[in-house]
Amino acid sequence: MSGMMNLTGKLIQQLESDHQIADFSHIINIGTIVEQMENKIHQTLNSSYSGKTKDILNSLYNSGNIDESSNVTNKSNYLNNILMEGKNMSDVDFKIFIKNQAPNFYWEILAERARIKLVDQLRENQQLHELLDELINERGELEEKKQQYENFKNIIESTNGINSLLLFKMLQLVQQKQQLAQEKQQLAQEKQQLTEEKQQWLQEKHELLQIIKKK
Repeated sequence: MSGMMNLTGKLIQQLESDHQIADFSHIINIGTIVEQMENKIHQTLNSSYSGKTKDILNSLYNSGNIDESSNVTNKSNYLNNILMEGKNMSDVDFKIFIKNQAPNFYWEILAERARIKLVDQLRENQQLHELLDELINERGELEEKKQQYENFKNIIESTNGINSLLLFKMLQLVQQKQQLAQEKQQLAQEKQQLTEEKQQWLQEKHELLQIIKKK
């Protein structure tokens, strides 16, 4: 995988530096380069790029000779057809294809494939950024709701504290009222006792007066 990525990176750099050149004939000794990298590329294509890349190769292989003198528009349309409508590849002589079937155009297609993957990655990154923004906004809303909950909780706790204080005062008043009721009852008992003592004293006084009168 890393070999193909390095190869693609070098190809993209080469294409960027020579982007004004329509012909890739400046790539010399392409047969030797392909011969040296054949095994690595072949293995990578079979293992990691067995889908679209093989479709591209199959379309190129079955397309016959490509008109090198085609203008840029026709070439772009042809490249797009290969990328989008490639057929399944069966058994292809990779070495013969690389050496005989317009290798410059193959590298151009490979670079285009890398560009498409890069565009897809950028699109995915953009979606991730949008998702991240949504998560950040959602987090802000949750933080705001959390703060409102904390404020409400503080109010409840403060109210509970006030209610506890009021309840304590009410209990004190009830106890004081009960104590006053007991004292009032005790005073009533003492008053009753004094009344009885007074009646007894009056009775004794009356009896004493009766005795004095008889004498």
